[in-house]
Amino acid sequence: FACSATAFLPSFPMPLSPPLPLACGCEILAGILGLCVGALAVAAVGPVPLLHPPTPTATWAVHGARVVGQGPSVGTPNAVGPTHLPRAQPLATPYGIARREARASTTPQALDRPYVEALHAAPSRPLSASIWVLSAAVTAVALAWRWSYPISGSATANETFAMMSSVGLAETARPLPDFVPADALQEIKEPQALQALSQIQRVPIDVPSDLSDEPILTSFLGPSDNKHTGSTPVVLLHGFDSNCLEWRFVLPLLSAAGVEAYAFDILGWGFTERSPAIRSYSPEAKREHLYQWWRQHLQGRPMVLGGASIGGALAIDFATHYPEAVERVVLTAPQCFIDGLGPQPPRFALSLGIKALKSKWLRNAVTKTAYNTSDPTVSEPAMLAGRLHTLMDRYEEATVAFIESGGYKISKRVPDIKQPVLVMWGRQDKILEPRQYADRIQEMLPDCEFVWVDNSGHVPHCIHPQVWTEAVLQFLRSDAGTQRSSGTHESKIPVEL
Repeated sequence: FACSATAFLPSFPMPLSPPLPLACGCEILAGILGLCVGALAVAAVGPVPLLHPPTPTATWAVHGARVVGQGPSVGTPNAVGPTHLPRAQPLATPYGIARREARASTTPQALDRPYVEALHAAPSRPLSASIWVLSAAVTAVALAWRWSYPISGSATANETFAMMSSVGLAETARPLPDFVPADALQEIKEPQALQALSQIQRVPIDVPSDLSDEPILTSFLGPSDNKHTGSTPVVLLHGFDSNCLEWRFVLPLLSAAGVEAYAFDILGWGFTERSPAIRSYSPEAKREHLYQWWRQHLQGRPMVLGGASIGGALAIDFATHYPEAVERVVLTAPQCFIDGLGPQPPRFALSLGIKALKSKWLRNAVTKTAYNTSDPTVSEPAMLAGRLHTLMDRYEEATVAFIESGGYKISKRVPDIKQPVLVMWGRQDKILEPRQYADRIQEMLPDCEFVWVDNSGHVPHCIHPQVWTEAVLQFLRSDAGTQRSSGTHESKIPVEL
């Protein structure tokens, strides 16, 4: 009954309900489990306790396969001594849940001890059958409810696009991507996320054969039709287990300022293809993939490379390996002083942990910490947008492969950055403790420009996009030579909440 009832609950709208296909699968499995357990319980006591309730004057006992007792029997009313069970009565079982002394007097020869009274003489027997019937009914209702729920989502994209029209976004938006599960897209209500989703591009990028024998469909947000403004392009890299939608608030602001800006999906995460032909998702593979995209899609034009959290680690790794490709570096709470990923758990445990990263409740908790908020109207839209890529093919395989590669180890290479650097950090960051890491990066990059963002957590570009964008625009307008010789500049940008 508990399994069946649990199967029914996720059918209702819940803040932390699992993704639709997972909920359907859990309900079906839980319902089947409930029915099976109930059926086994009833089979142990017999199939017809409700149709043939026990006779009050009958008392049965069993020892092995021999049944003894006192009461009416078929064809021999008022018989005393060993009898056969009435046809309508179910067989007794030694696994009874009620035991008591026989109330009827009988001869010692007819009664062997220890004995177990037949289950139909105990009140739990009809109760267990009743619960099984109720479980079956609850399971049937739950499955019928979910059956009527839209699972395939064949009309989801059109309905969502119609919603975008209602908020005035359809003029600049294209239909939503078909490589994201339609039922997951149905959950996205935030206008900025919907607009960004409709603008995702995927282009095939040739990579060395030791990385993949086939081109990798690489996703990003940026100017359509490969239109270049002539200015230095700005390429932004998202954080760990995230996607290009992380930059959905700042890209329109940069574009409005005339900046040719891109949000790039790092190999293994985001909406970039995770093909079986890809041989590695290591830091070196991620760097090579980004290099080939820069060389082929941006035609090798020097760029401003920005990264948040572990995207900052990739930015440092790339800028120090390919200094000719990067003019300036923008780091937002970079994860550059945590070398490696620590001891590796067994692969099966690692896989289970990665599967858990797909769950709404865990990602919502992490999002609240990153945003330094308990407001569900802030955390839940961000969580839904940030988990979309986890529902695509081979997500677990790619993430496990990255973790098993050992992760980034670049702390000793931070001083090797030769380009002008802007570092931004949320003062209330609870993911990477600001003072511990911020002071250290300023010591290693004494000529960097450092900006504190007040009232902000780990992702100031999401929490205060206008503040973040204005700091970047000022950095792009600054004279590189002057900045490199002026020493560390720590500024605090006020935030109006």
